[in-house]
Order: sequence, then C-alpha cells, then structure tokens
Amino acid sequence: MIAVEIKPEVKVDLDEILDGVSKLKTKDLENFHRKIGGMLSSRKAKSIPEREEYLTAKIKGEFLPKKTSSKFEALLEKSAAKTLSPEEEKEYQQLLEVAQNKSLQRLTWLVELCQLRGEALSDTMDKLGIKAINPFNA
Repeated sequence: MIAVEIKPEVKVDLDEILDGVSKLKTKDLENFHRKIGGMLSSRKAKSIPEREEYLTAKIKGEFLPKKTSSKFEALLEKSAAKTLSPEEEKEYQQLLEVAQNKSLQRLTWLVELCQLRGEALSDTMDKLGIKAINPFNA
C-alpha cells in the first residue's frame, strides 16, 4: 500500500487521504484537483523541452546518407524508365524499403512532436522549416 509522508514522523495511507479528499465540498475538491493537476503538469513539463529537442534533431536529420540517396534517385529514374536490370531491381526494392521505413519513422517523430506541442502536423512542419520528403514522387 502507498503511504504519503506528511511530516518525517507522520505517514498516512493513500486510501485514507483519498477518503478524506472525497469528503471535501465540491468547490474545495475542484481547487484540490487544480493544484494536483498543476503539480503533475510541472513534473511532465520538465521533460518536454528535452524530448522536443531530441525529436526535432531526429526529424531534421539526414533522411538517407548522401551516397545512398544518390543511388536511390538514380535507380528511381531507371525504374520510371523501366530500364532496371534484375540486380538493380533488387537493390531498388531494398532501398525503397529503407526509404519507406525512414519515412514512417520520421512521421512517427513528427506526430509525437505535434502531440507535445498541441499543434497540427502542417503547423509543426512549417515552424521547423521541414518540407515533406517524398522519394516515391521523383
């Protein structure tokens, strides 16, 4: 059972505290709720800027390494022209899967960042100067 230390020599069981809180008048209970909510928000808010910074760095990071990106773009053009050799087709499919996974991970980070900020996806992207990357639409 969880106990709350009121003073060094006074510990009260959490259920006893909740029982006492349940007996408060509605106005006092609302005030208590606001204060508890504020305490919880303060604790959570301390970690939000760090998480935002982490997510922003991940989102803005390199989509694909330059060499891989160049190879993917070349294969994408050959695929569009239907001139891929069987070996190139295999490599293209592998790089396509990598690009799809990167896009999905990036979107996941963006959604989390939007949730932290309480913003729409397009607003967050605009504020960060992030442009949509669509490697499938060359």
